[in-house]
Amino acid sequence: VKVPKIISLIGGFVYLVSWFFLAYSSRNLWVLYSELNISYNPQLLLRAVNLVGFILVGLNFGYFFYLNYKDKKGSVVRHAEIISIALAAIPFFLYLIFSVIAFILPVYNITSNFWS
Repeated sequence: VKVPKIISLIGGFVYLVSWFFLAYSSRNLWVLYSELNISYNPQLLLRAVNLVGFILVGLNFGYFFYLNYKDKKGSVVRHAEIISIALAAIPFFLYLIFSVIAFILPVYNITSNFWS
């Protein structure tokens, strides 16, 4: 059960770092929109990205602690490698695409408002 714990721990730290930087960037984008007084408000989309990132961090670290608990009890977790890879790797690409879209749409809206 050592490899799935390592995968879950690495996935948790990767999501934690990416979530931290996305939260910082979304805060800066909120400040930019409040200073420009544009009618479009990206807060809902950016909060959704931050919520998904928080959930992914919690799932990866939670699965790590679950595996650690089961390991201490001496229980065997079936398909632990597949589940840890599924929690760490598969959502990363979807989260990356979702976060890029969430940050490009407000910037696109700013530039389209200046050109019209």
